[in-house]
Amino acid sequence: MLDFLKNYSYQIFLVIAPFFSFGNEVELSSIEFRNLNTVSASENVLIIDARPAVFYELGHIPNAISLPLMDFESSYEKINKEYNLKKFKQIIVYCADRDCDDSDKLAKKLQSKGLDNIVVYKGGWQEWEKIQK
Repeated sequence: MLDFLKNYSYQIFLVIAPFFSFGNEVELSSIEFRNLNTVSASENVLIIDARPAVFYELGHIPNAISLPLMDFESSYEKINKEYNLKKFKQIIVYCADRDCDDSDKLAKKLQSKGLDNIVVYKGGWQEWEKIQK
């Protein structure tokens, strides 16, 4: 039995490893609508829509720019060159709604590029649109 475990321990690790966190991720901060509404007009704040571009074109939070998660690698350099992301005091990322995790994923990708001023608006476009009506 012990030989069996020795031979298969690596395969077992590969199966269970995706379910564990190894503690090297930075915790994401979030922002609620009432605070977002207050800071959204500031020149020191950039709002990024993580949804696919077609949804951004159909409607987005005022002053938000589009940086779709699915196009991150091809779009990041262009967006950073145009906006100089490190100059912003805060970058707020959102997607469709509370069930969408694209904003979390995009925020982590931005953090991996050295940006530590990222917060996530969990309510997303759906909450924003509903409250604004």
